[in-house]
Amino acid sequence: MVRFVMAVAASQRLLRIYHYFPVRGHSFLPCDMDFAVIKRKIRAVDRIYSIMQFVELIVAASTFNKYQVNVVSTEFVLAFKQWWPKFYKHNALSLETMNSKVLTRNEKQSFTVSEFMEFEYNSECSGNVIAKPYIGSLVTHTFRLLLALKTTVTLATAAAYEKCVPLSEKKLADLKKLEPYVPEENLCIYRVLYNWPSVDSRGPDSE
Repeated sequence: MVRFVMAVAASQRLLRIYHYFPVRGHSFLPCDMDFAVIKRKIRAVDRIYSIMQFVELIVAASTFNKYQVNVVSTEFVLAFKQWWPKFYKHNALSLETMNSKVLTRNEKQSFTVSEFMEFEYNSECSGNVIAKPYIGSLVTHTFRLLLALKTTVTLATAAAYEKCVPLSEKKLADLKKLEPYVPEENLCIYRVLYNWPSVDSRGPDSE
C-alpha cells in the first residue's frame, strides 16, 4: 500500500498525501456511524444468499441514497506484488540514521511499516516517504525507497488473475452442502460455483 501511494504521488495527481493508520479501538471516524446503520439493516434479514442481496441491503440502509456500492470483479484486482519490486526497494534505512557513526547497525531505523502510524508523501520527493511512529509525532524518519533516482514510475495495470480465483476444495465442499437449503431462484449462482476451479487447501505437509 505504501509503495502504491508513493506511485500516485510520483504521478503528480496529488501534490501531497497524508496516510494514517489510526490505533485500533481509539479512533472514532464519521464512517463508524454508517457501519452501524448498515449492520442494523443486514441483521434484520434472516437469510442472505448472494452478494447482490448484500449490495441491495447496503444501498437501502440509507433513506437519503447516501451509500453507493462498487462490486469488485477479478479484472479490477491488479498484480501489485509483481509490480512494486520493479521500482521500489524492499527495505531501507532512514536517512536520519543510516550515516550515523554513533548508532550500531541494529540501532539504525529500518523501514518496518508496522512501526509507524503516519506516512507523508510529496510529489517533489516522490522517491521518499516520511514516517512517524504516532499520528502528529514530532519524531520523523525519511526513507528513500525508489530503486534509482531517475526511475520513472508507472502505476500497475496488469491484472493479478487471468481468470477466476480458484476456491479451496474444502470451501467448495461446504458450498455443495448448502444446495438443499438454497431457494431455486438463487441456485443459479451456486451452480456456477460448483463448477469453479478448485485447489487442494491442505498443502504438501498436511498429511
